[in-house]
Amino acid sequence: MFKNKLISIIIPSYNYGRFLPQTISNLKEQSYPNWEAIIIDDGSTDNTEEVALRSIAGDERFKYERIKNKGNAGARNIGLDLAKGDYIQFLDADDFLSQRKLEFQLKELNHKKENVISYTNNVYFKDGKPDNHYPDFNMQGFEWIPKISGQGHKVLNTLMNNNFAVISSPLISHVFLKENKIKFPENLGSKVDWIFWIECVLSGASLEYLDNPEAITLIRRHDQSITVKSNVSKFGEIHARTLIHEKLVKAKLGKEERQALVNENNLRKTLLLKNHFYHSSLSSFETLASLFKNTDIITFTKYFFKGLNFKRKQHSKRIPLD
Repeated sequence: MFKNKLISIIIPSYNYGRFLPQTISNLKEQSYPNWEAIIIDDGSTDNTEEVALRSIAGDERFKYERIKNKGNAGARNIGLDLAKGDYIQFLDADDFLSQRKLEFQLKELNHKKENVISYTNNVYFKDGKPDNHYPDFNMQGFEWIPKISGQGHKVLNTLMNNNFAVISSPLISHVFLKENKIKFPENLGSKVDWIFWIECVLSGASLEYLDNPEAITLIRRHDQSITVKSNVSKFGEIHARTLIHEKLVKAKLGKEERQALVNENNLRKTLLLKNHFYHSSLSSFETLASLFKNTDIITFTKYFFKGLNFKRKQHSKRIPLD
């Protein structure tokens, strides 16, 4: 009976005390009641501890754990270590789950193999306006989620382009994660969930999109999330694609399949590097430091001089001839 299954909801929080009461209240309204919520306070310097303990008082399904700051990936890994559930649901401390999300996803997974990951649609809302929903972070009406079901090369090929969902969309078997020793990479500053799901698929996971408007996740957009999103899109993908390359090379894939995925990943990394070095200010120490951090010395040097040469040619085109 699926009602006996326990879901562990892992909630990392760093200085998000102002959002926690709403997130906690949202979970208490879930139609499926058999869950535990593990709040990992990632060394917050605001009132996260006070707010969390007050908001969860009297409800034994909630657990609060304060750790030294490890970053989002490290906090989620601590949550995985503490989780006792049959299934894992990740949730950022400023976001919501629709009231019946867990119920519908668990029904879908109940009679399926442990390698199946159920994922749903998501919407974005502006802080303070939770009833106005948009399909994309920039709120332009762009439907970005690939609604696919399957495993292996089909899914990996899609993941070479981009992530398939936000972190709070999937519901996944805890046993599958433990058996394959899958954790979030703590050496990345961003894109950690993308790498996490790629690791799952490389370990044999199958994705199944659940098309149900009552089973969604709701992502809050606010000033801090906008800043983080900007930094992620600017530099994080370069380092992430280096790690993806390392994982593809070691994965148990057919020779031709592996090479096709490696080529696609390398092409996208090259295009990213060109874009950054050709169109960023190479006289900015901050920009150069970020580029150096996300490349190796040989790649940095190669594209630094390519970028200078590109800018020289562009400048010469703008200088009028006498």
